[in-house]
This record gives sequence, C-alpha cells and structure tokens, in this order.
Amino acid sequence: GLGLLIARDSLHTFCDACKSSYAAVVFLQCEDERRVSMQLLQAKSRVAPLKETTIPRLGLLTCCIGACLLAFVKRGIALEDAKEYFWTDSSTALHWIKKEEHWGAFIGNRVKEIHNITKVTDCRHIPGQENPADLSSRGCEASRLTQMKWWEGPSWLRLPEENWPSAEPAASEEEVNRERRRGDVTSLLSEGQGQMWYLTYFSKCTKILRMILWMLRFANNACRGCPNRIVEELLVDEVVAAEKVLVRMVQKEVFSSNEVSDMKSLQVFEDKEGILRGRRTLCNVLSKCIRCKTHEQQGIQVAPGTLPEDRVRDAPVFEVTGVDLAGPLFLKERKKCWIIMFTCAVYRAVHLELVTFLSTKGFLVGFRRFIARMGRPKVIYSDNGTNFMGADNLFKTIDWAAIEADASVWRIQWKFNPPTAAWWGGKGGRHQDIQVGDSVLIEGEGTGRAFWPMAKVMEVFPGRDGCVRVVRLTTGLGEVTHPVQRVYHLEVRTPVVVPGAKEPQTLEDMKPNSPVLRKTVTTRSGRQVKLPYRFFD
Repeated sequence: GLGLLIARDSLHTFCDACKSSYAAVVFLQCEDERRVSMQLLQAKSRVAPLKETTIPRLGLLTCCIGACLLAFVKRGIALEDAKEYFWTDSSTALHWIKKEEHWGAFIGNRVKEIHNITKVTDCRHIPGQENPADLSSRGCEASRLTQMKWWEGPSWLRLPEENWPSAEPAASEEEVNRERRRGDVTSLLSEGQGQMWYLTYFSKCTKILRMILWMLRFANNACRGCPNRIVEELLVDEVVAAEKVLVRMVQKEVFSSNEVSDMKSLQVFEDKEGILRGRRTLCNVLSKCIRCKTHEQQGIQVAPGTLPEDRVRDAPVFEVTGVDLAGPLFLKERKKCWIIMFTCAVYRAVHLELVTFLSTKGFLVGFRRFIARMGRPKVIYSDNGTNFMGADNLFKTIDWAAIEADASVWRIQWKFNPPTAAWWGGKGGRHQDIQVGDSVLIEGEGTGRAFWPMAKVMEVFPGRDGCVRVVRLTTGLGEVTHPVQRVYHLEVRTPVVVPGAKEPQTLEDMKPNSPVLRKTVTTRSGRQVKLPYRFFD
C-alpha cells in the first residue's frame, strides 16, 4: 500500500562495525515534486563473536546482516521495485564484495550470500563520521541521540545524488590478500621412455602375448645344438613363460631408475623369476607369526552334542536338579537377599527359594526347604562356587547309610561343573581338534587379548563320546584346569615329554610287553584296539 502513494522511493542500508559489536540500519527515502523525506524503517545490531576477529571481517559480517535486513524490509512493505543503495565505511569489505576472486571459506561464503541479495553496483563507500549506523554499533547517550537526528537519517540524503559521498579509498592490500584462497602450483615433468614398438602397435594384450610367445619360440629353436625344436601349436608352458616375460617388461618400464633404490626393500618379495609377489609373501609370513595369531585367532566353539543320560532318562520331577544363585536383591529394610534356583533337568520345572545371607549354612537352609516341598533329589548339578563346595563337604560328613535305613532315601550325588564354566550343566559338545602339546591362549576376565597368558595343553579329559571339553594347561605360574570354551587354539603344537618315559630304541622295546608302548589304543568312539602280536614273534 505504501508503494502506491509515492512517486519515487529508494532504500538506503548503512553498515558499521567495531571491536565489540556491529550493526546495520535501513532508511526509506521518499521523493516527490515538492520535497524529500527520510524515515528509519528498521535497525539490527549484534555483539561481536567471542573469538577475536579482525575489523575487516566484522565489516563483512555487518554487510551480510545488512543485506538480509534489506531483503526482509522489501518483502514487508512491498517495495520490490524500489532502488537500493548499500553503504559501508569498510574499504576492505567493499573490495571483497566487488572483486570476484577466489576467497577463503569465511569470506567466500558471506560474499556469495550478499551477492544473492544485492547488486555489486549498489555498494558504495561512506566516511565513518557520516555513517548513521555508527550510533547503533558504538552506542551513545540519549541527549546526543536527539541531536544527531537518528530517526531522519543523514542530511545529505535530501540533496541531489551528485552531492552524495563518492570517494573510493584504497583498501589495504595486506588485509585483502590475507583472505585469498591459497593454491598449490604443481608442475608435471614427463620424461619420455623408450617402449617396445609392439607394446603400442597391438590393441589387445592377447595379441602382444602371442607375439612374445612366437619370439621366444624362435629364440629357442634358433639356438645351436637345440635337440628338441618345437613345431606344434602353442603350449601352456610357453604361454606361462611369455606372461612372466611380459610382467617383467612392464615392471622394468614402470619402475624408473630413480626408484631403484626405493625398490631394494621389496626384493624379499620377488620370486625366482624376478616378479613382485608382495601379497602372497606377506600372507605366508603372517600365517607363521605367533603374535599375529594371538590377535586374530577365534575361540574354540563347541557345538551341542548328544544329551547326557540325566537329561533324557525317565525320572520323577526334580530327581535330577540343577542349582544356581541369582542376586543380590535389596529389601526395604536395607538388607540383601539371594534367590536359589532349582531347575529340573528332565521336565524344566523351576523352584525358587529366598535366602537372606549367602553362606554354606544359608544355602543348606534353603536346600532343606526345597527338599521339604519337592522331595529329595538324586543328582544335583551346580556351579563351582565356594558355597556349593562347602555344601558338598558337609554332605560327606552325614551318615547317609543310617538315614537310608530309616527313611529309605537315596544318597545325593553332587556333580560340579569345571571352574569358570557356568554355562555347563547337562550340556555336551562335539570333539574339537585340540590335543596334548598344543599352544593356546587363556581368555582373561576384563583384559585385552594382548594380555591373555599363553599356555600349553598337558592333558585332555574326553567324555564318553570322545569329545574333549576340559583340558589341563601349564602356564608360567603353574597348572590350571579350564573348559575348552575359554581356550583359544593357536594351531601350534609342540611335543610333550612325559617324565620317566623313553622312546623305543631296539626291537625288544617295540614288543607289546615293553613298558615303552601301550598295549591298547582307544579310538574316538571308545573301541579299544590291541596291537598285533604276530608282528613281534
């Protein structure tokens, strides 16, 4: 609506910056036949960034917010066709805006934003003492503000355009060049190398290969005293030899004389034909590196095997029971409690008992309550905790023969899982390729693989089905027993010398009656194979 009431109007944007803040202000100039009037439309100021910035950069920042403020005012009062004037007292910022050069990221992004809003020809320079935006950026007292006529704008805008400031001071070349984008000058020097004419004459590698192959055959047949001259079609061995010759020619061409010294370190990767085979050589070296195996080797995974007899036989509920503890839980009285879980191995029934103190006595109290409710179990599987070990010792001191005679009850058979193998308990596994003398890593609790100790397998404990699930290891600190799930096989085997044993030296030692040899051998399925006696007669 305001654009229809005036004859000629224009928008003037003034920008100014100091070390502490920067600001922009927009004035509307309305000119008709009788007079020229000025009116302040909008102003915006901002505090300078906390990171110390140069004054020219702050001047560019105020030009950026001035351009955005001008675009906002034009859309707000519907003066899209009004003439625009952009004033700033920063000669360096004005130079960045007017010159289309490759500036740095900070300057380039803001110059691009200003160009998208205003025209370069509309940007002009104004002396700092005549810039009305100086009041907004630096601030002033109220009495001075009334005298400066902040609302009407500078007085020279009411004069003809010929009387407006038009000086163009020179910008500081040092400040301007500091923000130019730095470019790297790269010069390429191509040195012509002599190539075999047939390498560029043919367009296919197969044709080059066949020609080299015929040249090699001619050289072979032309030798004096060659007994076997080849006259039939091309052979596979000749094709392989021609490929090796072609590869050596390409290597000689690619690796110039300046790179010969750098290639000396790669001579260990050359095969007997002089061809570089670094990948294969490195793989062979890494496959024999013990330290590399400690970081790459995977743990032994035991697949579930056949179920044990206690899991599948016909038995009453809780006759075969697994015991475990859960907790601690916190009560309202600020006390701790634990849960004893009794699980039937055949029917998977679960019984829970609550105990308020974790000890052998506390476990026996919960165990007696379980027997009173569910009956006395025959076989109990449990973890290798200290409380369960103590309970087992207490059971051994009880006179179960007298109790059986009076109450006709069964003795309780208590079976413990191997140490650190809490996932045992009626589970089986398939035989793994781990034998006496193998080198292994022992998995540590809360430590990296680089700190896991190395050990050697001294003894294996196979089950009924021949699968090894527990091994006895020797380390630098002594001997330990571990399940195979916590052992990482290094696939390095060393012979184990049994104290007191000796190798057979004579025919007498080879006889089956000799203490050097075992009389029988047990296979994986459990069958015993005896030595043939007739060979020693």
